[in-house]
Formats: sequence, structure tokens, C-alpha cells
Amino acid sequence: MKRHDCMPPPKEHEIQATFIYWVRLAEKTDWRLRLLFAVPNAGKRTRAEAAWMLAEGLRAGVPDIMLPFPSGPFVGLAIEFKRPGETTSEKQDDYITLLVDAGWLVVICTDSEAAVRTVQDYLRQEK
Repeated sequence: MKRHDCMPPPKEHEIQATFIYWVRLAEKTDWRLRLLFAVPNAGKRTRAEAAWMLAEGLRAGVPDIMLPFPSGPFVGLAIEFKRPGETTSEKQDDYITLLVDAGWLVVICTDSEAAVRTVQDYLRQEK
């Protein structure tokens, strides 16, 4: 369904949740999608919760979705969701550079359909 121009753009959560709904359906026929996971970097937390997560290894800038499965020339796929018109932060840019240098494909998606196409295209690549 197409959004009307007067409607606000979807929140990142809505975009990502719609994408994950597709993943849960598609992983029934493609086991590789069972490797896909979300990184819980976003969200409001208390200082205590933030300290707890940092102590456990949380890193700022890590993309929202990781698929650690090699395809084509890449060792994995990372997806960062952004609302239309928003851009990545400096910390995200730094982490994306690290991933690209390590052989990952990193894609910024502003809607769930683009994320689905990205994953489908990624998994179709030849070695």
C-alpha cells in the first residue's frame, strides 16, 4: 500500500519490523535467512541499562541487520535502516567503513521493500 504524501514517513522500527516479518516467512524455505539477526543498538535506555549493554560489548554504529553468510565476493551483508531523508551518523559511517574493508556488503535502506530486494539479490550471487 502506498503512503499518501500527507502521511509522516514510517519510523525505522516500522520499516525494520516489516522486513523481519518477511524474513520469518522466507526463512522457512531458505535456511540461510535463519542466520540473519538484528543488532539492538537503537532505543532509549536508562544510564544503568546503557552501561550494562556496553559492558556486554554493545558498539555504537553497528548496522541494524547482519547476515553473516558469504555470497559472491562478500563475506556478509549488513543493512542499516533509515527513515527517508535521514543520513547515517559519523559513528555509523566509521563502522560501515570497517565492515566494507573486511569484505562485507553494507546497504542503507529507507523501506522494507528495498531491504527484501537487497537480501534476495545478495543471496543470488555466484561465488
